[in-house]
Amino acid sequence: AGLAAAGADHGERPPSTSGSDGVLTLTPPISSRSTSTNRSLQQGTWSSTVRAIKFLPFVDAFVCGTETGELIVVELDSGEIVTRVTRSRTSDVRSIEVHPTERLLFTAGDDKHVYVWSYGRWPVLECARVLSGHEHYVTSLAMHPEAAVHRTVVASTSYDTSLRVWTVGASLEPHSQLG
Repeated sequence: AGLAAAGADHGERPPSTSGSDGVLTLTPPISSRSTSTNRSLQQGTWSSTVRAIKFLPFVDAFVCGTETGELIVVELDSGEIVTRVTRSRTSDVRSIEVHPTERLLFTAGDDKHVYVWSYGRWPVLECARVLSGHEHYVTSLAMHPEAAVHRTVVASTSYDTSLRVWTVGASLEPHSQLG
């Protein structure tokens, strides 16, 4: 009984953004037994436009990153916000990646850093590390698809034309840098 995110205007926006009116609409999955209608989180719930969104494994929730640097965790069934963290008041969250087997997520944005977050003490979202090295906005993240089998690796790209590959371990040091 999970819900998918969709924009408010005409239901055609991709799930990674909210409508320009500040409304994020939660749409139930389509099934032959479903009679539910859309539920929306109204203006005031969100401080700004949602720029990135990912579902969290292990918990029935998703995390949103906004253009004002907030991370907002929403339960799927209730639509309730369970966690809200302000990463930076002036920095877009441009990308979110979620570890497939560990209770970790990664965020990146305009403040030039990659953040490693733990949600091991659900529903608390704690910043475990800040990875530095980019000289301009971090534009995207990618998690190795077999992170559980291989050493966990996350890659980040930036407007500084670099690509960094981070090995997630005790030190979380850059594994390599291209560019």
